[in-house]
Amino acid sequence: TIGTDQARNRVQVTDAALAFAVFAVSLLGDELARRWALAGLFTFLLAFPLAWRRRAPVAVFLATAAVAFAQWFAGPPLLADAALLLALYTVAAERPRRAAVAGALILEGGAVLAAVQWGTSALATFVSLSGGVVAALVSGLYTRARRAQVAGLVERAARLEFERDQQARLAAAAERARIAREMHDVVAHSLAVVISLANGATAKLGRDPEQSREALESIAELGRQALADTRRLLSVLRAEESAAARTPPPGLEEIADLVEHAASTGLDVTLNIRGDPVPVAAGLALSAYRIVQEAITNTVKHAEA
Repeated sequence: TIGTDQARNRVQVTDAALAFAVFAVSLLGDELARRWALAGLFTFLLAFPLAWRRRAPVAVFLATAAVAFAQWFAGPPLLADAALLLALYTVAAERPRRAAVAGALILEGGAVLAAVQWGTSALATFVSLSGGVVAALVSGLYTRARRAQVAGLVERAARLEFERDQQARLAAAAERARIAREMHDVVAHSLAVVISLANGATAKLGRDPEQSREALESIAELGRQALADTRRLLSVLRAEESAAARTPPPGLEEIADLVEHAASTGLDVTLNIRGDPVPVAAGLALSAYRIVQEAITNTVKHAEA
């Protein structure tokens, strides 16, 4: 992808700039590299591979170590030998731990050779060089561990975001199913009662106009109630409408209205209340209301049949 190519190009440019910086600093800070052509060549060969240190860490480390070994045969140490530590750091940060440990052992062997040939005090030189090797190794391993930790946190955040979105979709699906059930209950009950009232009003239109008028008024009242229930159900879909502005769902108190509407259709129905009323959760009260509503609806349907 374009983003991956851009990131790879940035890495290449950054590493090339680092290689140039190591070469320039080593050349300017090392008088031997400026005066002796072979030392200048070794300085260039030590710094040049760093331009590919993150694209091929192990190959760059081995190439740098080979140049340093050739330099050990040819002459005294150079400031550009610090490129070995940068190469080891990159191996420890980019490759598995066993590769980093192997690289550190190679540099420890080089530290022994350098201490023997160049050090005025072999032990002090070895300890000093070993300290640099350990520092490069530990720094690279720490960087690798931090990257793994950050990658783990990013992955966990992505997983939590996915789970949150999934839960939101499941909640939305459950809410749509609930609204569909409620709409079915409201529409089915209202239409059953309206049809029954309309049939009764039609049958008594000539014989009893007053009762027909009452039936028509009941139809209008039931239609308004059904419209209010429908608006209440659909109001939950409007994000801009506050919860306080929505009509509360029906409960136990509205069962009497159901019975009254059913009785107005000519259905022989009575409501018996026993005991004292007690507080009931809104969900349980709505369920009781829907059970009674469904029972009346089915009764009216079968009565019509």
